Amino acid sequence: MALGTGMSIKVHHSIIHGFEKESKKDVGNVQKTKVLLDSDAQHVKSLVHGVAALFGRRGNSQDWGRFGNDGRQGPFPARFDAFIANAADGANFLDMSHTILDEVTGLANKQQWATGGNVLCALYEFVEDIEPEAPPLPDDGPGDVVVASEPDWQGHVGELFLLVAMVKQKSGLSLDKNLVPIGISEVDMSKLHQAALIHVNEYHKVKALPPPEEGEDDLHDRIYLSFVAQRANRSSTYFVNALGCVIGLTPAQATKKLFTAVDAFFTERKEIQKYRREAKELLAKHLQDAAVENRVVTIDRLHEVLIRAVPEELGAHVADITEYLNDVKRKVPASFQPSTRALARFANVVLNGEGYQVRFERTLLGKDANSDFHYNKEQKTLTIRNLGKSLTDKLDGVLAGD
Repeated sequence: MALGTGMSIKVHHSIIHGFEKESKKDVGNVQKTKVLLDSDAQHVKSLVHGVAALFGRRGNSQDWGRFGNDGRQGPFPARFDAFIANAADGANFLDMSHTILDEVTGLANKQQWATGGNVLCALYEFVEDIEPEAPPLPDDGPGDVVVASEPDWQGHVGELFLLVAMVKQKSGLSLDKNLVPIGISEVDMSKLHQAALIHVNEYHKVKALPPPEEGEDDLHDRIYLSFVAQRANRSSTYFVNALGCVIGLTPAQATKKLFTAVDAFFTERKEIQKYRREAKELLAKHLQDAAVENRVVTIDRLHEVLIRAVPEELGAHVADITEYLNDVKRKVPASFQPSTRALARFANVVLNGEGYQVRFERTLLGKDANSDFHYNKEQKTLTIRNLGKSLTDKLDGVLAGD
């Protein structure tokens, strides 16, 4: 299964379980599958590829997090930890998938609005793409796979992932009586109701970190999984809780990540580079208003905020900012409460004196002599360094009387 970036997905283990439940009713029949799928089958690979590709797309923004450790996380985190110690064992994977199904159905039964479906569990890895094109689907299925566009996969060969997702047959997936995929006519982004993706390599890295110092800001994010859910669906939280997932970023960390990512987004694109400062000012204003009103900031709303920083004819260069911010490299969460303390670090400094006004980014100010804006408290001076040519030419012109 080609990913378009010199990598392919190799599915190591996969299985689909099912359960019946109507809204406001108890869980009915539970189909706990006892045999793993043929992970080399094209329909299986297509299904895993299609669902994994939806993470971070507009409408399926990811919340980044980790497993909880407050005693309410349930048995799955410990079961996952035991599984990855011997991930090659299919029986080990099967047993873990049964734990997942038990937890999902158990909590679904307590959530009156929850409905049944099929629970896909898959362990897959990024491998080098040895085939230029994916092999065609057999023509005995109901249709071809439809994916809106090839995702921009980010990662490295050897990265391992555990995918758990609720999929509905009505979204284009056809299963036989043993819950084996026999055809995929469409992978519809709007039908990814609940899903979680555990980055196994990141899990190992975080697990190896020393515990954070008590009373100190943690220098590490300690996040290694993401999850998506249909926000209009009040029943979505039970799925995340069943896997023991919690939000892993503090408001301060999320706020800092957002400013850093927006700065990088505009810096990397030459066509809109000069609008970087205006974009950050709009962002600061948006977050300050949200903090004052005690509102949550959502990543989907940021596009319409930041597109106002550029002329209309350059709006296309901001079209993908939501996906950029929410991807695996930037990890800005789908929603968060902004931190007023972190905001103060990024807000502009405005100095009004006798006959002058100076406005600059807070990050440029420092007491070090090499700072762009060097403040010397004893001498009561503010020295501006590293002026660009346009500024020095303008100052030279002013002094020359031009």
